[in-house]
Amino acid sequence: MKKLFLSIILSLALIPCVTFATEQVISLKDGSSIKGELVGINGGTYTLKTASMGEVKIEASKVANISDANWAANSTTAGGTSFQPATGEMNQKIENAQARIMNDPEAMETIKEMMADPELMNLLTDPSITQAAMAKDTQAIENNPKTKALMENPKIQAFIKKMESK
Repeated sequence: MKKLFLSIILSLALIPCVTFATEQVISLKDGSSIKGELVGINGGTYTLKTASMGEVKIEASKVANISDANWAANSTTAGGTSFQPATGEMNQKIENAQARIMNDPEAMETIKEMMADPELMNLLTDPSITQAAMAKDTQAIENNPKTKALMENPKIQAFIKKMESK
C-alpha cells in the first residue's frame, strides 16, 4: 500500500473530527492567531465563528496553519487508550499531508462535500479507523477491512489523485 495513500487516509479520518466538530486555532502568517469554530470554506476564504468577534472571514493566503485547539489537551483516543504519535518518515508524511489538506481551501471544500456522503462518512468515522488514525497506526489502517472500501470509493480515489498532483 502506498505511503501517500496511508498518510491521506489517516489525515482524512482525522479531519472531519478535527475540522468541523471542534474549536480551531488559525495561525496567520503575520504571527497572530484566531480561535473559534471553522464553519465554512468558500472561494478560498475560511469562515470562523469566534466567541469574542463573531463570524470572521480569513483569506487562505493569510493562513499559516490550522490546528485543533483541543488536540494537544487530548492525549487519549475516544476509547480511552493512550496514543503515541508515529515517529520517523511516516509521521512526517502524515503531518505533511494533514498540513497540505488543512491549508488548501479547495481540498477542505472537497472534504466538506465528502462529509455529506453518509456512506463515506460512515467509513471515515468508523471508531476502529478513527482510533488507528489518532494513534497514527499504519498497520491497523492497512489491516482494517474498511480500508479496502475507502480505497475503492471513487470520491476518495479522485481526492487522492488530486492531492498527488499538487
